[in-house]
This record gives sequence, structure tokens and C-alpha cells, in this order.
Amino acid sequence: MPKAATTFLLSTVGTAAMLALCCAGGAAAADFPTTPKALTAPAAGTSDSKISAVGTSSGLVVAWNRSSGTSATILIQRFKDDGSAVGQPLQLDGPGFVEGLPTLVDLGRGKVGVVWKGPNASFSPSLKGAVYDVATGKIGAITPVLASGAASYIHDLALLKNGKVAVVTRSFATGGEDTTLIKLDGAMKPVGASRVVEDDVSGPFGAASYEQTVVANGSGGVAIFRASDSQLKGVPFDGAGKPGKQFQINSTTMPALDFFAFARFTVKAQPISNGGYVVTWVAYDAGQQLRFDVYARVFDSKGKAVGKDFVVHRDVSGDQAEPEIVAFDKGFGIGWHNVQVVGGFATQRMRFFDPAGKPLSEDLVTERFGIDGPSEIAIPNNNTEHAVLPNGDFLKLFAANGGIWGDRIAALAVGTPKATSWPQRLRPPRCSRAKAPTR
Repeated sequence: MPKAATTFLLSTVGTAAMLALCCAGGAAAADFPTTPKALTAPAAGTSDSKISAVGTSSGLVVAWNRSSGTSATILIQRFKDDGSAVGQPLQLDGPGFVEGLPTLVDLGRGKVGVVWKGPNASFSPSLKGAVYDVATGKIGAITPVLASGAASYIHDLALLKNGKVAVVTRSFATGGEDTTLIKLDGAMKPVGASRVVEDDVSGPFGAASYEQTVVANGSGGVAIFRASDSQLKGVPFDGAGKPGKQFQINSTTMPALDFFAFARFTVKAQPISNGGYVVTWVAYDAGQQLRFDVYARVFDSKGKAVGKDFVVHRDVSGDQAEPEIVAFDKGFGIGWHNVQVVGGFATQRMRFFDPAGKPLSEDLVTERFGIDGPSEIAIPNNNTEHAVLPNGDFLKLFAANGGIWGDRIAALAVGTPKATSWPQRLRPPRCSRAKAPTR
């Protein structure tokens, strides 16, 4: 059985050790010592996955799918900052044929918005939304976000400056699958009509894109999706949801996806401290039709690209998946899942950058799995999630051994940290030997 920690381990690596981690150019990625803890313990024959999490003033809120055969239940629960559960999971939907994928957004004032995919009264696929009260652990009225025609398993949320929530998903209301923007109010109810930001164009396997996301920027945001030409595109929109002109996110041409890659392609975006945002995605390594590399590109407060895209991690002996972003006051970190094709092991890794995309560290291994994993946790699926606590520590969650596991990793104070928000115990120095990303 896996050895589960009783509390999240808060790492206390000294400056000398962090120097070794930061400046290990050309060497294998160094371990960032952590001890995972099991957050959930589903009954035999069931498993937890499809995680979404947000940090709160007292800990975090997690929502997930709990599956048994072809049936799924959608759950949400509070946890303290040491990973201990508060009360019991609250059921949002199911059990039944519910695709789920609950996705959370921090609404502020102790409220968390949640959207998931489930059948409506006529058993047509729809998106549903509600507000979760962090203090009481209760859910508000469940309302239709997209009453019918919810085509994609993927949907993402962003809180805009005006307090509205932007949802980007795919719908087939017009007969084909369209990338669709929906605006919600603070009660997670639709405001106005949904808008198509990309008309469906016949692409591989009948859909232009299998993955999309959204990020707040300026008074509005940007809807991001993989288009029918296999490139990553963005469409800016204002606070009222009015879309602007489409533009291309990636500067390095992405090879077309095959069936295997369509099932694994992901893209994420996150606001950062320059007032803009960063986008990360996976793409086939040049000349490969098997291995994914992790890419990223930074945009400023006006939505203009800061340089070209760059490689976060390339490893032709392994395969990368599920990149995630954590933002802090002096930059951002990108985490991803790495599976070695030969050797029977996997790692989760993270690399830190300043707001311009310049590296502040080499790869840091935040978890090891499989035959060389000290935690004795089997290689998990690629489903990972990160949440940030108010003091800057971040929580890394993943699905393995049927349940949800988590680690708490102390804030990395890089550059000139703010004493009010960044502990001084971890301070990797700027490292001139850290190799610049490939642009």
C-alpha cells in the first residue's frame, strides 16, 4: 500500500540546496522533496479523477468526478490547508451517465463558482452551474449555463474585472461544433446570448478543436482554442463579451494531431504579474508523431506577445502531458506530467519563469511515481491540478490509486519577494547558468 503522509509536507530547502536545484544545468532534474497525502478514499470499485481546485483563506475547495463503471457522481468538498477534509463531500450531480469535469472559479467573498457537464431533463448534454459557499459548505441553486447542445467535454472559466464569469466551451446548437463564449453573473446564471468565437470548420475526426480555455485580460478576456488548421488561436473579447479579431498564439508551427494526440492535447492560460497572461500547451516534438513537448508564450497587458513562444521542456525519451500554471508576484511556474516510455516510471515537474518568460530555475521534480517512486504510488493518470494559498504556497493535486492525492509546496520567493506574501525560507537565487528557453 502507498505510504500516505498524515499532513502536507511543507518543504524547507535551504539556500545552498536551492542553488543546486536552480543551477543544475545539463544535469537530470533535481528532486523537490515532498510527501503526498491521500485526500479522498473512494470505496472499492470506484475511482476519483477530473480534479478542479481553488485556494481559499482557510485551505482549498476541490471538485471531482467519482466513477463506477459507466456511472459517475460529481462531488465538491472543502479541505484545510493541511489537506484534512472538512465535513463530507457534497453531491452536485449523478449518479448516472454524467460526463462532469467540474471546473471551479474563485468569485471572491468566500464564494466559488462551479460548472460541469451533465444531462438536462430531456437527457440532452448540457452545462450546469452553481455557487458554492466556502463558509457553510452549501451549494446554491443549480442553473443551466448551456441548456442543451454541450458538445465538448472541456470547458473553462475566468473571472473578469467587472465581476462576470466567462465560460468557453464547444456547442452544436447550429449543427456543427462551435467554440462558444458564455457570460455568467455572480450567481453563475447566463447573461445575454452566447457568442460563437469560432465557426466549426471540418477538421480531423469531425471537430475543429478538442480543447479550449479562457483567460481574463484587460476589461475582458481571451478565448483560446486549437483551430481546424492545427494551430492555437485566440479571440479577445470585451467586458460585455463582444469578440474581437482572431490571432495566432503559437509562433512555432504545430504539427497536425493524429487520433492519439487529439485525446491528449491540452492548453491552459493564466493572468500574471505583468498585467498580461501566459499560455502553455503541448505539441509534437519536431519530426515526432509520438512525443509531446511543453511550450509557452507570454502576452502583455494589451494582449501583445512578449517575444516568441518557447520550449518549457523537451524530452524525446519521454512524453509530456497536462501542463498547468501557477502565478506569483514575480513570475509564474509551469508544471507538467512526464512519463518515461522505457523504465516504468513517471515524474511531475515544474519550472519557474519571470514575467517575460526568462527562466528562474531548471526542472524541479515535484513527484516521482512507479518503480523508483519513494511514495510507492503507482503511475497516475495525467490528471493534475494546482491551487495557490494566500501566503503563496501552492498545492499540487493528482489522481492515483483510485483517489485524489496532494502535496503542499512552499512558496518560491524569487527576485525581490514581498515580505507580506512570500516566506523567506525558500529563495532560489537568480541563476545565470540556467539555460534560456528555446525560442
